[in-house]
Amino acid sequence: GQTLYVADLAADALLALETSTGAVRARRALERGDRPGALRLSPDGKTLYAALWGRDRVLALAPATLETRRALPAADHPNDLLA
Repeated sequence: GQTLYVADLAADALLALETSTGAVRARRALERGDRPGALRLSPDGKTLYAALWGRDRVLALAPATLETRRALPAADHPNDLLA
């Protein structure tokens, strides 16, 4: 099935949901105040990028597990990502 990635700003969390059932495939709790916003999947589907509005950085994540591969510095309050 397909996956829908969700940024939960209020809970400082990221989720990967199965679109056909709504089941949670993965959930990632972030640090308090990270304030995740924009999400973007790389064209090859191998990396999920998450803009952290509260930390001035972008995380590069493994889509299946939502584990951080690396953190990239960004300007103040990143709120969108373009591929």
